[in-house]
Amino acid sequence: MRQFAREAGLSGPDVAASRCLSANAEQVEVEIQLTYEPVLTGLFYNGSFTVRGSSKAESHVG
Repeated sequence: MRQFAREAGLSGPDVAASRCLSANAEQVEVEIQLTYEPVLTGLFYNGSFTVRGSSKAESHVG
């Protein structure tokens, strides 16, 4: 999972914070962290955003 995150272009700290939550023959669940800086910043906020999300992939092969 970390190799995929590196190849996808995630930063070093985002790769380190991303992880596999569970995996077995039927499914895999991962948590990913992304840090980004908005192109347009407003008057009230100036900095980067860090978000986390999780996803589950399930096998549906007959």
